[in-house]
Amino acid sequence: MPMPALTSGQAGAPVLHVDFPYNYLGTFGPDAQPFAVFAHAGDVVTARAGETIGTTEFFVREIGIETITVALRSDPTNTAQRIPIGLNAAQ
Repeated sequence: MPMPALTSGQAGAPVLHVDFPYNYLGTFGPDAQPFAVFAHAGDVVTARAGETIGTTEFFVREIGIETITVALRSDPTNTAQRIPIGLNAAQ
């Protein structure tokens, strides 16, 4: 997999721009251990913070109320992308 392109985000922070294949549907579960739900091509998968999303190299770094933060395990800079409910990084 080629290295992702980095650009500056808010306040000059690097932002990872890659094709994240899933749509983020929302967050469920207890406040202490929520899980995020994703959909892509008819598949629905869940992941908690730190877990890999489906069969991709993406993992959930942080789960918020209306957004999640994902990163690539293969990215040595560990740069992340914040994704709101209903969207993926490409939208």
